[in-house]
Amino acid sequence: MTESPVQELRRRDAILDAARSATERFLDGDGDWRAHLHEILGAFGRAAEVSRVFVADHLVDEQGRLCSRSIGEWDAPGVPVAGDDPELQALPYEPDFARWEQVLGRGDMIAGSVRDFPPVERALFEPQGVISCVVVPVFVDGEWWGHVGFDECTRERTWSAAEQAALRTAAAIIGLAVRLERTRAALRAEETERAQTMRLLERRVSALARVAAALVVDQPLEVTIGDVVRILVESGAGVAAALHVVDQATGEIALLATHGLPEGYADALRAAWALGADVPATPASRDQPMQLVRDAPAQRLADPLAAPIHPYMGTAPWYSVLSLPLDSLGRHQGALHVYRPPGPDPEPEEIAFLSAVADQTAVAVENARLLADGRRNAALLERQRLARDLHDSVSQALFSMTLHARTAQLAMAKLGLPDDGPLGRTVGQLRELTQGALAEMRALIFELRPGALAEEGLLAAVTKQAAALGAREGLPITVTGPAERPQLPADVEEHLYRIVLEALHNVVKHARAGKAAVTVTADHDGLQILVEDDGAGFDPTVDHPGHLGLGTMRDRAAAIGAELVLDSAPGRGTRVGIGLAGGRP
Repeated sequence: MTESPVQELRRRDAILDAARSATERFLDGDGDWRAHLHEILGAFGRAAEVSRVFVADHLVDEQGRLCSRSIGEWDAPGVPVAGDDPELQALPYEPDFARWEQVLGRGDMIAGSVRDFPPVERALFEPQGVISCVVVPVFVDGEWWGHVGFDECTRERTWSAAEQAALRTAAAIIGLAVRLERTRAALRAEETERAQTMRLLERRVSALARVAAALVVDQPLEVTIGDVVRILVESGAGVAAALHVVDQATGEIALLATHGLPEGYADALRAAWALGADVPATPASRDQPMQLVRDAPAQRLADPLAAPIHPYMGTAPWYSVLSLPLDSLGRHQGALHVYRPPGPDPEPEEIAFLSAVADQTAVAVENARLLADGRRNAALLERQRLARDLHDSVSQALFSMTLHARTAQLAMAKLGLPDDGPLGRTVGQLRELTQGALAEMRALIFELRPGALAEEGLLAAVTKQAAALGAREGLPITVTGPAERPQLPADVEEHLYRIVLEALHNVVKHARAGKAAVTVTADHDGLQILVEDDGAGFDPTVDHPGHLGLGTMRDRAAAIGAELVLDSAPGRGTRVGIGLAGGRP
């Protein structure tokens, strides 16, 4: 059964809320996290809406084999207990579950329908009534400690990327609880030496819970990522942090949040990125899961392209910069950057903690993008509805008025009434007004319809707008072009369309012309468009601030690699030419 994104995100938020509650239970306890394990697993199970949740750690049997050992389990009402099976108290991975050791040991999850598992694995799960399951590895101190399993015994189901990321957070919190227990035990023997480590671990666990809470709050994305970097710095992850989000369409940096960096550094960093400086902005998302730049200030000073941030390097309190990618659903969303003080390289547990933060943030960024897409789609649907309503009502009424006016003119001709008499002039003006209004309505409907330009093409779009503009302003505008529609990418067609409209509006506003023309030609050399008028003209060498929109036209032409040529002089009209070699740069 396919579930809606809303249901999946609701479960994700519930899992993160359970994770936050688990953190509080583990932190409030005396270090014996197992005393709260059944309660915590029950919270995770109810949040994930599964039949069973279990935790297993590792032991080595008498034959030296690595085995999985069930140490805790929660079962929904009516679901039998599986952990009492003696086989699950020392289940060797070799040879039957070698796949589990390989997949979980490298940090990946096992998820899917039991019927798709190998026969030897089905033989373990099917007697327990398991239909679908997810198994998430738990790492402690960078080593594979065990796993958390989520069994579904009532139906087949899949887990979304958002849910899987939340389940990873649940597993990470159990791993941190194990590490916290170990640290507390060591502290009893070496309290002074371990005190700082203890505080750091508690800050990390708390930070993970706070980040999880921030990500489920309905607030603008820029506020969310600002909360993330602030929480990281407050947790002691680094002396400063930054997080950038890229625009999926352009690949450029769309959002940048920082905390702990000097005033003005964020703007200087943007300038350095724009120059192409080799700063840790876009680490590879999959092939290079993290990037650590040691002696970062010296490296930046050695890079001339990083000149905008050079003034800050002399007093920079950091030595290295650790960058982790934000990836979700196969898309690179940006990166998280942690500025670290002088000292050893980050330990695997620290990287795992920061990776969990980056993974959750990536899902939040993806969700924000999906929400924005949904809102844009709703706006497009509303524009379609409005265009349809205008076509079915106002446009048809104007067309009917035009016919009635023409019928009245024909009737007057039969009666011998002159066209230049009072009645004839009135009827003629009525027909001209209704024709003009109809042309403008058709142009408006064209603008309202999403994809209208892509459907009808550049020439048809310009023709409709020229008809509306000419009818409204009483200016004859002719549009000519090839019979066959030129094949142009959608973005190129959009920019050319807007350039021509701007040129025509300039004719109406400034030229005082008697007529205008748009000519489109296409051949093997490319596409050429000429917009010309017989108006007053102007001196193009003189700056005209706030007028003509020439800057916008040039920007649009440059964006598609087209050449824009302006030819005008006082008293001899204006010619605007657009040339596009080969139809596309």
